[in-house]
Amino acid sequence: MVRSIANTVVSLLWTLLLLLLLIYVVGICFTQMVADSAQDGSDSLTAGTKVHEFYGSLDRTLLALYQTITGGINWKEVLDPL
Repeated sequence: MVRSIANTVVSLLWTLLLLLLLIYVVGICFTQMVADSAQDGSDSLTAGTKVHEFYGSLDRTLLALYQTITGGINWKEVLDPL
């Protein structure tokens, strides 16, 4: 019984690692997309906008993705600024 629980925990940890890696890669893509848009002369990344609030930096993007996955923020609210 203990062995089966230990094997399950190992699988759980690998699953969590893959989920975090996926969130990180998608966060980098979103942040890069917003940064490229801002470089083209768009004023969308100015402070106080929803784009800056959700995607102003990599840590903000990761937080927004985590909050949407866990139900803290509605997906529509986070995706509308894009």
